[in-house]
Amino acid sequence: MTKRSLLLLVGLCAALGAACGGDNGVGPKLAATEFPPEPVLTRIEVTPDSSLLTLGEYRPLTVKAWDQFGASLFGSADWTLAATFVSSDSAVARVYDGVLTGLALGVATITTSLTVNDRTLTDSMTVKVVMPTATSAVITLDQYGYGPPYPVSLKAPAAVTWVIPDGVEAPRILLTFPNANAEWLQFVHGVATRTLSTPGYYSYATPEMREWKDIGGVIRVF
Repeated sequence: MTKRSLLLLVGLCAALGAACGGDNGVGPKLAATEFPPEPVLTRIEVTPDSSLLTLGEYRPLTVKAWDQFGASLFGSADWTLAATFVSSDSAVARVYDGVLTGLALGVATITTSLTVNDRTLTDSMTVKVVMPTATSAVITLDQYGYGPPYPVSLKAPAAVTWVIPDGVEAPRILLTFPNANAEWLQFVHGVATRTLSTPGYYSYATPEMREWKDIGGVIRVF
């Protein structure tokens, strides 16, 4: 074999070795897999952004959070139970388990904080607690005797009407007064009315629902 032929053969082997990854047993390199960036807490919002409560009124809050792409953070639409709420005057208003309560007349600021992956954002709302001015209410019950999930606040003397929807069998509803006396509500064609003149808490429920957590509803009269 001539020297020229030997050099051509060596060059050919080198080219083939490079194409096959050489003789080290390593194949051709693949491009690294790129993962999408981790969602980051970018914005939070508390609704309502301000609130006018009557004394003793309850109102649920909702906390929403978004990532840097404008989507709901981690796909969750509600971050209320993960948030922390601080009141500037807890004697006036406070939040427990995401429910805002008006405790005394006045104004308070509720600051909401949400921390996700060591990143914290805040939002705030103004709450004004006033005396109730309404002197009447209509309460629609379900088949179990449940009304609104939060107390109804009224000014004395308060005219209250309980309504059983058409097609629902009227349950027996016991109305309990602030002095612990009680009486059965008398429904006529699915409607019962009562005027509550004495300030205090009134609860109404079926006989089986006597605990605070189980009662059909509460009316607070001022």
